[in-house]
Amino acid sequence: MTISSDNLTPLTLEEYVEELSPIVNQQQELKSFKKEFFIYKLEDFTLEENQFPFPFIADFFSVFFIEKGKMNKIVQLDAVELKNQEIFFSKPGEAKTWKLNNSCHGYFVGFTREYLLTLVDNKNILNSFDYLLPDVRKKFVLQRAEHELLRTVFKEMLWETRKPRKYSDDVIRLWLFVLLIKANRIYANGNGSNGLGTTKESSHFVYNSFLVSLEDNFTRLLKGEIDRPYNVAQFAESLNLNPSYLNECVKKTSGRTTKDLISRRLLLTAKCQLLHTGKTVSEIAFDLGFESPSYFARFFRKYEKMSPLDYRNMDPLA
Repeated sequence: MTISSDNLTPLTLEEYVEELSPIVNQQQELKSFKKEFFIYKLEDFTLEENQFPFPFIADFFSVFFIEKGKMNKIVQLDAVELKNQEIFFSKPGEAKTWKLNNSCHGYFVGFTREYLLTLVDNKNILNSFDYLLPDVRKKFVLQRAEHELLRTVFKEMLWETRKPRKYSDDVIRLWLFVLLIKANRIYANGNGSNGLGTTKESSHFVYNSFLVSLEDNFTRLLKGEIDRPYNVAQFAESLNLNPSYLNECVKKTSGRTTKDLISRRLLLTAKCQLLHTGKTVSEIAFDLGFESPSYFARFFRKYEKMSPLDYRNMDPLA
């Protein structure tokens, strides 16, 4: 699969590794890992200006760990600059691109949800890591000791990938789990809590599960597996919940209704398609499940007070 300016569809981790392969100077042994996990050193990228050619959507988690230099990212509609002793987590379903500069050094890791769950027999474990959920802070500034500890974790994962031996896959999973737990503690300390294991109300877990399901649903939409986003009843059914209870939990945790969050996620997807692809407004409308371009325009104007075409011409990322 080749990424292009007209192809903002989700990439599997294996497809993404194939896209990266021609622009990485030192290729490590990835045959046994590339479907579920990869790790690269940022200084090994050789693409002109070190920029990934076009925005893309990743159907996996990724982590950028900066030791030296800077990099710039566009994530959904937000510009992010990463620099020394910072770490950034990206989630499945986000539209993004990136550019390295100033001789950037560090690590770039990608992994699937399934890869981690083969180690941890708990499908809800990722919902316990708040920083891996949508709409939360993704970037952390690390203290010196935190930076050195995580640097060791990345070095060990890279070594096991480049020099695979017996149990290397298990060792990588263990180091990855250490990374996620340590990052969760860093996130929790910055938010006045105690990290993984902090007691949360049941409504919080329901809300987190809904957010994960929401992102998965829009990934499926962009892959063409479904023709429109789920409504509230369908989300409730997929989570084995009563629609009223789902809405109660979402409202209690976020202050918004389930329907409103679905609509706002649909709006975000539409805005990313308008800015990151060359598709016509009509094509985008039908891709997102609208019955007609005029209905899409009314929906868009309700939230943005302008037409989809006016929004594209304004280009807030320029």
